[in-house]
Amino acid sequence: MHFFKLSLSILPIVGTVFLGQINAAQAALLDFEGLPTTTLPTNTPVPESVLTDDFISDGVLFGKTGVSAGVAVVGPGFGLDPSAGNTVVGLDQFGNIPDIVTGDIFFSFVLPNTLQPAQTDFVSFSIGDGGADLDIFEIRAFDINNTLLQTQNFVNESAFPVSFSLPGINRIEVDFTGEFGYSFNNLNFNTPTPVNSVPEPQTILGLAAVLGMGSLMQRKASKRKNLVKSYN
Repeated sequence: MHFFKLSLSILPIVGTVFLGQINAAQAALLDFEGLPTTTLPTNTPVPESVLTDDFISDGVLFGKTGVSAGVAVVGPGFGLDPSAGNTVVGLDQFGNIPDIVTGDIFFSFVLPNTLQPAQTDFVSFSIGDGGADLDIFEIRAFDINNTLLQTQNFVNESAFPVSFSLPGINRIEVDFTGEFGYSFNNLNFNTPTPVNSVPEPQTILGLAAVLGMGSLMQRKASKRKNLVKSYN
């Protein structure tokens, strides 16, 4: 009976572990509205429109050392259809918008309000332009160890949605090849969590075994109690 009581005391802990994982999967959305914008066409964006660590409170860091200095916000009417509002375009390593707005876009996940690398299990966004030209994308997801998790390839003439749903995503790379530029909008993701924060399978199995043993002990104790009653 003592063992069964112990197993019941573990139940709140198990519930806390799994509820913690569910609560961690809260979605964040960046739509880039209300921010200073850059007028296109131009190769040098207005400094106030450049984004790098502006969204670390949400857990996103734009840019990649030696390759990209981040992204710049552009106003309605460029890239995605005008109703999309503000969008962002990729910068080169010097902070300029490449000719015909063909810069690749890189962003990684950090723990909110820090620069500590983190991971998520879901990312989605809109990407492309208003149409009439052929845009080719290779979009890649990497983990914290720079291991390629998944690659998605697209050939489109207009804007379209992209999503990744898999554990351990630390960085996304948008590699663009096309006849004219594109932009990026509505970045949606589950709140980044510390790397390896999800319970290991062995831990989950161990907790299940403890609960199973507690249930078995309860059944045995109940049988003994019934036998004693029958004997008396």
